[in-house]
Amino acid sequence: MKPAAAVESKEFYSFLRGPSTLGLSSRDLGWKGFIIERHSAGSGERPEAIAERYILGLVCGRPWVGEHPNGRGGFISTPNIPGMITLISPGIVPAISTREGCEHILCALEPRFVKGVEDELDQRPTETPWSRGGLNDPAIRQLMKLLAAEATQGGPSGRLYAEYLGHALATRLLVLRTAENRTCSTSPLPRHLLRRVLERIENLSSELDLSSLAAESGYCRGHFLRMFRAATGCTPHHYVLQARLKRAQELIRLGNMSLIDIAAACGFSSHAHMSKAFRKLLNVTPSEYRRSM
Repeated sequence: MKPAAAVESKEFYSFLRGPSTLGLSSRDLGWKGFIIERHSAGSGERPEAIAERYILGLVCGRPWVGEHPNGRGGFISTPNIPGMITLISPGIVPAISTREGCEHILCALEPRFVKGVEDELDQRPTETPWSRGGLNDPAIRQLMKLLAAEATQGGPSGRLYAEYLGHALATRLLVLRTAENRTCSTSPLPRHLLRRVLERIENLSSELDLSSLAAESGYCRGHFLRMFRAATGCTPHHYVLQARLKRAQELIRLGNMSLIDIAAACGFSSHAHMSKAFRKLLNVTPSEYRRSM
């Protein structure tokens, strides 16, 4: 396993699009068709890129927020929390901007390796894997963690074990969309309605509840919940919490408000409520975050 170093990874360039700090890597273990590494990248603008491989990115460390152009001069903010997965398929990868650093376990699979696995399936998928973020798939998450643990230890279980995990990961990747279409018929919230709901959420000082957010979309609460989750990968509650935390971090960095006032400005019910959210999602208290600035 290579020691931590600043690198520009060829396999993961379309995901990272810049230098990163390398943690673990399977590069020297002789695995064929796929590679797994852990990368920490700083904040900044990441331009549009072309992906030549399938890449799975498992969010580790602290939550972070990505901002994607919406095609109309604005941006759509997407929260990324630990355990969330991003899939990049070969092709164009849109630009993204991040204000915080981010850490991922990344797995790149060569298209030829994925095609070989597909040819061996008894029932081949009718659709190819497609890029998306906010993926919550326990099977992919567990397979990536097992591969990362194997790479961290230097591959003690042998190539057969790694190839089994890699094959299982490619299989899950191939059948994922078919399984989603079979088990869930919910469509994502249309973009213009999602934008309306997100604009309501951006007013963090207002009282937000499920009924009012659903009313913005024009759907009943139950259908709104399913469509919002399909569009963003998380519940409205979690999205709001991420937005409040993001704003609280910005105000703490400015350093001219008390923590009690920041909690009120960001829509938390109390300073204790904000502290609980910080500890749960950032693993620090607001006071510890301020001291780290």
